[in-house]
Amino acid sequence: MQDNLSKTKVDKTYKTMVLENTYLKVTVIPELGGHIHSVLDKVTGENMLYENKVLKPALIGLRGAWTSGGIEFNTGPQGHTVTCLSPVEATFVDYDDGSKAIAIGNVEQVYHTQWVAIVRLRPGRSFLEEHIRIYNPTGNKQLYYFWNCVAMPNTKETQFIYPMTLGSDHWGKTFFNWPIHEGRDISWLKNFKGPTSVFAYRCDQDFYGSYDHNLDRGVITSANHFELIGKKSWTWSTSQWGLRAQESLTDDGTLYNEIQTGPLQTQADYGILEPHQTVEWDEWWYPVRGTKGVTYSNKNVTVNVQKDENNKTITVLLHGTGAWDTVCSIKDIGEQRVKITPESPVSTTFQYQGNMDKFQVTILSDKEVLSKFTFPLQLPKRTPPDNPRELPSEDTAAGCWLIGISHDKEGGTHLAQEWYAKAVKKDVNFAPAYTSLGELELEAGQYTLAREHLEKSIKLNPDDGMAAYYLAQVLLEQGFVDDALETTYQAVRRPESTGPAYNLAGSILMRQGEFGKALDPLRKAVNFNPRDIASRNLLAYALWKVGDKNTALQELKEVQAQDPLDMPSGVIQWLINKDDTDCEERISGRKEEILDIADFFVTSGLKQVAIDAIERYYLYTTNRRTRQELDPMPYYYHGILTNNTKSLAKAFELSPDNVFPNRRSDFMILEEVVKRQPNDWKARYYLGNLYFERCRKEDAVKVWKEAIALNDSYSVLHRNLGLVAWKIDKNLWIAIQHYENALKANPDDLTLYRDLGRLYSETNQHIKVKEVLEKTRGKKLTRADITVLLGRAYLQLGEYENARDLLAADSYINWEGQGSLYGIYTALHIGLGERLFQKGDYAEALKEFKLSIEYPKNLGPGQIDNPPEAETYYWIGMSLEKLGKKDEAIEAWKRATEQAEHGDDR
Repeated sequence: MQDNLSKTKVDKTYKTMVLENTYLKVTVIPELGGHIHSVLDKVTGENMLYENKVLKPALIGLRGAWTSGGIEFNTGPQGHTVTCLSPVEATFVDYDDGSKAIAIGNVEQVYHTQWVAIVRLRPGRSFLEEHIRIYNPTGNKQLYYFWNCVAMPNTKETQFIYPMTLGSDHWGKTFFNWPIHEGRDISWLKNFKGPTSVFAYRCDQDFYGSYDHNLDRGVITSANHFELIGKKSWTWSTSQWGLRAQESLTDDGTLYNEIQTGPLQTQADYGILEPHQTVEWDEWWYPVRGTKGVTYSNKNVTVNVQKDENNKTITVLLHGTGAWDTVCSIKDIGEQRVKITPESPVSTTFQYQGNMDKFQVTILSDKEVLSKFTFPLQLPKRTPPDNPRELPSEDTAAGCWLIGISHDKEGGTHLAQEWYAKAVKKDVNFAPAYTSLGELELEAGQYTLAREHLEKSIKLNPDDGMAAYYLAQVLLEQGFVDDALETTYQAVRRPESTGPAYNLAGSILMRQGEFGKALDPLRKAVNFNPRDIASRNLLAYALWKVGDKNTALQELKEVQAQDPLDMPSGVIQWLINKDDTDCEERISGRKEEILDIADFFVTSGLKQVAIDAIERYYLYTTNRRTRQELDPMPYYYHGILTNNTKSLAKAFELSPDNVFPNRRSDFMILEEVVKRQPNDWKARYYLGNLYFERCRKEDAVKVWKEAIALNDSYSVLHRNLGLVAWKIDKNLWIAIQHYENALKANPDDLTLYRDLGRLYSETNQHIKVKEVLEKTRGKKLTRADITVLLGRAYLQLGEYENARDLLAADSYINWEGQGSLYGIYTALHIGLGERLFQKGDYAEALKEFKLSIEYPKNLGPGQIDNPPEAETYYWIGMSLEKLGKKDEAIEAWKRATEQAEHGDDR
């Protein structure tokens, strides 16, 4: 996690990569998730985007820390993603047409999909071109998620440019008309009353963006709306909550909003990538100015049409992303010559007679149509779908299976498994559920169970190609190599499994040393799916092994054209001609990258290549990590694959902190370590983590207990058992015992205090909450969540003075949307006021009641708009009455009554 944030401002230097042409200058920070920090419009000298002058993290990301500004590539599993402030891969790319690019990407560490964003500047063009590619190189289907999060200044005259008629909320359940909803034009930021997300619903146009009418400039993006269906706008608004939240992200008081694009409808949606499937698209982002708004836009030109009914004129304002001599024409009216350039917007005016309710505008250059549209845009009137997000009926096997699929798409593997099991319970002949169960068990390393399910599926439906493909993998893991190869050729006959099955057949043959025979299925895999770079890498290796070096290198060149950051191709290139300078610089010493490479080659049957890669890029690299930074997993891989006891001993020496095995090969490696090294408690701990992540709770608990029997001093083992007892078994008392043991083992871990405090609170042991959490006072770093728990304990015990002193003792960083500290602040001052009121000290009581509706700045973000204040104003009225100020008391009671009528019944 990155959730324990410092409040001390320090200078820090980051390495940047800069891309520049005549019109734009792009600055990328690979260390911060590949964030595009700024895009300078060189014509105006202004940043095209919102540029934050500081990197001031707030608790908004999945792991906590997140910063605003620029462009964030929001990859899975959710946004804002786990690597938003962690290093990713990046490299420069040159093209034959003179354009330059930076490829930014990573192997996503939850589902191990490969993503790359190729950010490109072309000569003579003022757009930032992005090619996004997400690829699943694994043998199982995986989830994907991607949003291009672009920050823009939030100004009073900013308007979202949304060519649509219907929008939805984050969940796609609540819909609203666009742009006029309930009498308000919500395309203007100034008309939002609070923080709001707006998602386009079935937008039929390619363009989208925002425009500041006061500054007469904006940013537009263009992409194929069939490929990129997601268009999201986000504003904090200028409400108290929004302003306070943005204060936590910057020091200069500047405000921002976001315009985002993605391949999915909303941010509650997840896509599925089948084995070896790719999703990719292109989009263009560019500055626009001088057009006084936007009627229509594409990657070539932005056009705004202004029609003057009184003077019978039509003015066309244009700003291009390139230079052209054009003809601007309005059908049935006329045409005019216009020179378009990125440097300056231009306009031209047409006179017309009669009525012109709608007309066609065309921008033509040398017979090339740069833009063509009808004014006004003929946007289809969308209506909300019936029962959005409604799940199927539970009454049928198909319904249960589909519910399982919906959970699977949200990453809820344990729930998916339950619903698939319900499906076969309702109908023992429902084959698709057996396939789904078999795939989950394969992913969990439960090969015997997986085989049972998949063989049942195939018996019921011999034409299920994916069941055959998964069964072939299971047989291979069980050591039945010949049966696995035969089963892959059953799978190649079905189109849904043809490509992956040929890939698997090729890898099985290479495992047997039959590189010549492997060429045929691997070529067929690549011919079936030319974007399958895993198959192309294996084809290159097989070609090299049979002596065709030149063709092998050509295949690798094609891989790197599709994904310049692909790692296995770099390794194979080094094996062929010892040339991997770029790859070596990017990945040497980086544990997750090395493990992804090792897993790829192990599962492909090329264990020696995995060994070579581990040795070259991790064990023996000159780019050495310190002892504390070294990870045990590469050493375990090396020790098992080479039968090297020194590597196994080295793995055992290394710290178990921040070790997260979750790859297919990790099962084989760790289970073998446990067999060979009966005293290796760390390997059992890692294996338990892997089992638990794959929904094997009982197996996880078993090996964790074995690890504790060998060494009970590692706090995370006790914590893990406590989490199982607490969150799954619902046995709070057993959970408390485990957490107390964890805290004894590591009294410096603040999260253990927090969780133990929660357990004490859930069992109504408020004195114990107080006792354990007071021990955190004076620690170097403080956590708002601990302050919340301790503050609530003080309230439960009536210790209002302690609660007051606690909140006043520090400044806090809260999670996005959290307002708990304010709730405690309000309650403690009401409690103090009531106590004074009962003593007859009405003047001092009144001060406390009035304090309860203030919001001290040190409480950090979390100030809500229209907070519940009925109880406060009731007591203010009571105090004023006692002080003889009856009229003021009545006014206070009126406010209390008004709040109660609007839902505050405190």
